[in-house]
Amino acid sequence: MERFLLCLKQEEILEKQFFLTRKEAEKVIEEAEKVLKEMEGKQLNECLFYGRISKDIELRYTANQMAIARFSIAVNRQYQNQDKKADFLNMTAFSKTAENIERFFRNGSRIVVRCHAQQEEYTNRDGNRVSTVGFIVDSFSFVDTMAEGGIAASRMPEPGESSDGFMNIPSGIDEELPFA
Repeated sequence: MERFLLCLKQEEILEKQFFLTRKEAEKVIEEAEKVLKEMEGKQLNECLFYGRISKDIELRYTANQMAIARFSIAVNRQYQNQDKKADFLNMTAFSKTAENIERFFRNGSRIVVRCHAQQEEYTNRDGNRVSTVGFIVDSFSFVDTMAEGGIAASRMPEPGESSDGFMNIPSGIDEELPFA
């Protein structure tokens, strides 16, 4: 019973702070509950962010043909004085996750990202040591529907074109096929 009330309270906060619909808030809470269930009894480097893709996704391939996608998401935060600010978080995804994010999301698309933080250090041009924190994407969830401009609405195949590499068979050609 307490867990159910906690979810309702979280949902109210999400709806107020992020202006989510009930369905969107339920999706975010569902993902957060998965994370909580998996982390029982563990020390954990696990992050869950709900935000919007804030710049075009940069997809590159290594010499071994592994895909690497770099992008950032804008995540709103709100202070008690009601001023809204956004944090822009740098994300990196690998392999099929990278290819799918590049395929299905655009600048402005809403996304739930499950990731872990990774600290990197380097020496800048002035010789100073610089430490940065980025996030490595482990998985993601869709928030927008095709009607809302998400899930690759701009990348759907044209009529006669197929995304699987095969040509679509035109209608009315059934008589010409040797099998039917």
